[in-house]
Amino acid sequence: MLAARPDVNCAVHVHTGGRHALAGLQHGLRMVSQQAIRFYRRIGYHAYEGITEDFDERARINQDLGGNRAMIMHNHGLAYGRQDRARGLCADEGAACRRRDSAQAGSDGSELLEVPPEVCAKTAEQYEHHDAGRGSADWAAYLRMLDGVDTS
Repeated sequence: MLAARPDVNCAVHVHTGGRHALAGLQHGLRMVSQQAIRFYRRIGYHAYEGITEDFDERARINQDLGGNRAMIMHNHGLAYGRQDRARGLCADEGAACRRRDSAQAGSDGSELLEVPPEVCAKTAEQYEHHDAGRGSADWAAYLRMLDGVDTS
């Protein structure tokens, strides 16, 4: 991720709870909440190839990420890039997973109510402008917290 995209200056990779479950779903991230819509047509998908230790896989990961904000690594976990946005994207995707899980658990077997594509496109575009510059203060705060634990 870091070599392929000059704008990506960190990689955050998680295997937690709903996110890990999401990585195993055929449909991927469904547009059933505002937090999910942030990723509308802005999330890549990478097929599982085993433990990610083969340098040959790097090119395929980079290709699958493309210009997206995040990537679902099928049957593995999720990945985010850019230090100024990774935490917020991770939090929103986690919230999207929890909302989807809650809606499915509480349903009577009926389909989830997905937001129409035209509304998803509008909202995702709004996020592009809404997110500009957001998160830069978060990163500095996290670095200060880490320095309090280990100054090296």
